[in-house]
Amino acid sequence: MVSIEIRSTKKEKLKAKKRVAILGSTGSVGKQALEVVENLKDEIEVVALSANRNIQELENQILKFNPEAVWVTDKKSAEKLRNNLKKLPKKITEKLNKEKRRNKVSYNLGKINKIKIFSEEEGVKKLFLEVPIDLVLNAIVGFAGLVPTILSLEMGIDIALANKESLVLAGDLVMGIKKIKGVKIIPVDSEHSAIFQCFLGRKKEDIDKIILTASGGPFFGNKPDELGDVTVEQAISHPRWKYGKKISNSNYN
Repeated sequence: MVSIEIRSTKKEKLKAKKRVAILGSTGSVGKQALEVVENLKDEIEVVALSANRNIQELENQILKFNPEAVWVTDKKSAEKLRNNLKKLPKKITEKLNKEKRRNKVSYNLGKINKIKIFSEEEGVKKLFLEVPIDLVLNAIVGFAGLVPTILSLEMGIDIALANKESLVLAGDLVMGIKKIKGVKIIPVDSEHSAIFQCFLGRKKEDIDKIILTASGGPFFGNKPDELGDVTVEQAISHPRWKYGKKISNSNYN
């Protein structure tokens, strides 16, 4: 975080907010990240959000966090969002006036019309070029998260990485760019983050081994012949953690 020192009678030090882009903000990890941001409003500013097709959830997030830009990978959904945002300030004003709550609810309606909307795969590059960003949280699921990871690192932006596929598919490339650019990769996924935290304040040579444990998931202890008739509801019912449906199902395949 960049510190800015100003002259005042109290000799206070003010810290600039960290400008964060959350990619995959409508997914389970993205939503959890936004919950964290709500408790750190004095330290973090969400300047960009992204989604694929979940426009309704993205609109709700836009109203709540007032980003400078959004990236929607699906072209038709991006166009739908553009049209919706043009009508949104009027709809909100009419609703609040009707409910006589105009002075009790605060929306930055003027800022909504100024939001930059980028679409398709090349949109993320335009986003990184046009919006100053201190940290990218890549919470996109699957192969689609690889390009944003590489672009973020190439542009010298630190990245909080929840997208494991970036390392599985192109680990050597990703780590090579990281080294050349001198940027940080902060693991967000549970196991990777746990390992990362084990090294904080310690020298690597002081650690002999790291042992990872797991809950075993909803079918721990089941025999193979007992798994033929499991339901989707059973598969996504994790005994300890609440994941999104996609992540939960992928974990058990």
